[in-house]
Amino acid sequence: MFFFSLACAIILSGKDGLLLLGIRQRLDYLKYLGIDAVLLSAFYDSPFEHLGRDVRDFTAVGVKYGSIGDFELLVADLHRLGK
Repeated sequence: MFFFSLACAIILSGKDGLLLLGIRQRLDYLKYLGIDAVLLSAFYDSPFEHLGRDVRDFTAVGVKYGSIGDFELLVADLHRLGK
């Protein structure tokens, strides 16, 4: 079963309002639901003048979502839960 998250999903934000942290905080629940794959929409750095479709930097994570370190931790946690 897939879990798809739009990058702008406020309901998934962590306590600090960052999306990637919010998803990490809910991984056990997603596993409980039987989710075995996660698909994220783009979370590039953007000035958000066009709903985030106006990418400023394709190599950076938007500040609303977290940091590249947060993404790396999410990937590591997903791999850990998938084993």
